[in-house]
Amino acid sequence: MDVIKKLSLKTYFSASVELTSGEHIQTNSFYPAFYGALYRQERLLKDKIKEIENFEFIPTDIDNDPEIPEHLKSYRKQHDTKENKLRDIYGDVLSDIRISIIIFSCSLLEGVINEYLLLKSNSKSEFDKMEQNSFIKKWTEIPKQFASAYTLDSQLQSELEELYSKRRKLLIHDKPTLKENHIVKIQGKNIASAENETELLFKLCELPEKLISNLFNYDLEVNTLGSKIWNFKSQCCHYIETRKYYTK
Repeated sequence: MDVIKKLSLKTYFSASVELTSGEHIQTNSFYPAFYGALYRQERLLKDKIKEIENFEFIPTDIDNDPEIPEHLKSYRKQHDTKENKLRDIYGDVLSDIRISIIIFSCSLLEGVINEYLLLKSNSKSEFDKMEQNSFIKKWTEIPKQFASAYTLDSQLQSELEELYSKRRKLLIHDKPTLKENHIVKIQGKNIASAENETELLFKLCELPEKLISNLFNYDLEVNTLGSKIWNFKSQCCHYIETRKYYTK
């Protein structure tokens, strides 16, 4: 049995609503899956940090270990540290979490803004024109067509650009380094973590909620009961509250 094919509930999410005008609106999308994917990674990161904080390091008795050759004992003792032990145990899973949070945040935010623009469009051609704009512009400029006062404060815009223009590009557009005889022939891109990487990852987990809430604060149509955007807002708020419940 193919467990993914048989046991996945659905490959897309369908939202239907009958408007006060009597019209029936239905949207099908995949991006809501990234709400759950993102908050599970956030929860996993919190759990791993707690495990690391409670980790008890016991140095290896290298001098009395007959399995270790004498000429290697000095080297092994220098590297028998708590940091190296933690890296051996948690390094791969922390890298997986980091990559997942960056990619899931981008995918969720792309899906959210595209559905918003879809519901605001009067025609397919109008939507196609807006949808072709860059990811950053969709969040910084395009909403002004529907809420003229719309803006992102400097902190939100900085976090958005950090996510998409820096972190995402480092992962998606990987460029390896080539060395010949220990000399760099072609310099790649450095994807090393920053000093505040853990703090940044938690900010990226919260970024979708901040951007969505900011968008709704400016677009007053979201408060019109029975409108297409009101239903969209209620769906977004549901997923955000679910995330908060599972990551407490």
